[in-house]
Amino acid sequence: MTISEVWKPTTKYNKSKTYLLPLLTNAIEVNFTHLIINCFIKFNKNIGKIEYPFAILYDTTGFDGFSEFDEYDLYLMGHPLFFKSYVVNDDFKLYVFNFPEEFQRDYNMFKEGKYSKFGNEAKALIVSYSAVEYKYPPLIQDISGVLWKHASRKKKIEMDLGVTLPPETELASIIVYEDETFKFKDAE
Repeated sequence: MTISEVWKPTTKYNKSKTYLLPLLTNAIEVNFTHLIINCFIKFNKNIGKIEYPFAILYDTTGFDGFSEFDEYDLYLMGHPLFFKSYVVNDDFKLYVFNFPEEFQRDYNMFKEGKYSKFGNEAKALIVSYSAVEYKYPPLIQDISGVLWKHASRKKKIEMDLGVTLPPETELASIIVYEDETFKFKDAE
């Protein structure tokens, strides 16, 4: 299976893209967001020693010669948080970064599915990034409901499931590592 068979425009974004990418934007200028296919925190092969990996997969199809994206590519690869990159099937590029130190606690909370335990700065970044990038109020409301454990979100989940949730319950599922893992074709 090739990457172009796996990553189609209808691919559902994973939780790394929703909850961690906004935090990276505090340290790295994330441009060409319309070309981001997805984000990842795991890989199906050893990529080297990195404690807090975060990767962005870009669709680079259609850039001929030196382009604006090439300038951006140089910026990313020169950034202090840059770890390494991979060209995938000639049309995609995966950039792996060290996650910013100031948000590593939030990264760990993310891996544990404890979204409401994110720090206030992280929560604010996630909501503001989502509002600017997605411009879809129901999504922003859902994300806010997860981060701040809004009573309305809890009540909706309880009604949908026909249960009463304990107060400490997070209002989104824990991550599925399979969805957060970039699968290199040559590692299959």
